[in-house]
Amino acid sequence: MITVFVAASIMSCQNYTTETQQTEQVQKVEKIDDTEKIEKVFGKFKSLYNQLLEFKDKDNFKKFGFGQGSPYNKWLKEVEQLENNADSKLLLQKGFVAGDLKSLGMEYVGSKGQKTEVTNYFNNIFLEAINPKPVE
Repeated sequence: MITVFVAASIMSCQNYTTETQQTEQVQKVEKIDDTEKIEKVFGKFKSLYNQLLEFKDKDNFKKFGFGQGSPYNKWLKEVEQLENNADSKLLLQKGFVAGDLKSLGMEYVGSKGQKTEVTNYFNNIFLEAINPKPVE
């Protein structure tokens, strides 16, 4: 009877070890998948952010903003698509959400491309995520 109990205990431990190893492998795969997703969505974010910085000072932007028919309305739609992307929530790991980029764009519309406390705030957050300082 004791032999059967010991054998069952050993088999149970072996099954637990196998299940633990499989769980660790799944977690590693999910982490890799999240890293790829983060980089993809962050790449799109950076592209849209750089576009905004390029056009915020242009006369057409200052005059028409993101209105229908404006050449910059497409940018706004792309930001909204990014906001609606399920993976965009991963941007929280960078310290912001996709909607913050939309807010920055809207602030530039209101200020006609000029810097404000709000634009400085968002730009600092975004630049810190894009160019992180090395840990010393």
